[in-house]
Amino acid sequence: MKRDGLGKYWKKVIKGRPAEAKVIDPASVVTAPWVRLKCKYGCEMYGREYCCPPETPTPEQTREILDCYQRAILFHYQASKKEGENRSKARKAFIDAFVELEGEIFKDGYYLNFAPD
Repeated sequence: MKRDGLGKYWKKVIKGRPAEAKVIDPASVVTAPWVRLKCKYGCEMYGREYCCPPETPTPEQTREILDCYQRAILFHYQASKKEGENRSKARKAFIDAFVELEGEIFKDGYYLNFAPD
């Protein structure tokens, strides 16, 4: 698949949403142990969600996983509060779109794709 060919996938996720997407080199992602400390001592949700430390991979594990990929799509979702909008529902819909996208990409033959929550 060409790098430009990834656009068809992310356009489905960001369509109509306050979001952006960009193809990046996974090697450019910095992993560091201090991130877990920011969560542990700076977030009241630490240890309460499956997508938060200590349930998440360590920085070393994350690096190993990222090193298995040649390219990645980085998504940015702006969850600003708007009158009459439920941010939680909007975020869930965005994440649900990722799950659907992951299945579609898999069916297209890209078996190593992964859409973390």
